[in-house]
Amino acid sequence: MQIQEKVMPLEIFEELLKAVSKFLERNLEVFGVSDLLKLPSRTFNGKIEPKKETLAEFHAVEEAVKKIELYGDHIRYPINVRVKGGFNESDDNRPYSTTKPHTDIWAGDAPNSFVHIIPIFGDMVGNGMRFAETEVKDKDNFYKQHASYDEAMKTVGRLKWKNLQMRPMSYFIVDPCCIHQTLQSTEGFRVSIDLRTSQGPAEAAKYSDLYIPKDEFLKRNFETDETVKSTLEKFK
Repeated sequence: MQIQEKVMPLEIFEELLKAVSKFLERNLEVFGVSDLLKLPSRTFNGKIEPKKETLAEFHAVEEAVKKIELYGDHIRYPINVRVKGGFNESDDNRPYSTTKPHTDIWAGDAPNSFVHIIPIFGDMVGNGMRFAETEVKDKDNFYKQHASYDEAMKTVGRLKWKNLQMRPMSYFIVDPCCIHQTLQSTEGFRVSIDLRTSQGPAEAAKYSDLYIPKDEFLKRNFETDETVKSTLEKFK
């Protein structure tokens, strides 16, 4: 297991902070809500999905992320802006709840993928993350997708949690053997960006087709036909 902590230049972090803040503000504006945790564009795992009305602001986030030193030559597309917080015990019942110890490959990501976790602002203690070392007991099944994170935990031994604190300007690059877990409290929230990369083409897995060469990523901006109206109709 390897976790690499990197520190980005202040000017890049300031650009990221500005872009993410404007993206979130635009989401609140177009959906007419005042609480980030209640955005209709926010998924169960906290991802804020861009819509046609928020694409310009999301593109600014993408352009800032492209200036960060990333490990790997393929990127899972698109990147994710997340708002984590407002803990609900029912979330823990979901098979792929990030509040459970896990590695993303157990949910179908490529076994040679790496996660980049980039904190932006907010509560990074109560709504932060923790990382663990462990022994892989069942190598044949560790790198496969499982029906749930609880089931997949049978492939590893005892977890040894590391003392690593999320903080602005620093970000973590996490290899696929690193078990990690989202911490969530009933109060406050944490805003962060996460993305996955691979060294070489992503190996066969559920989401391998979402990886694109880094050169293409650097030239591309995400597009979608989903609108505020279609999102509200979908989720009523």
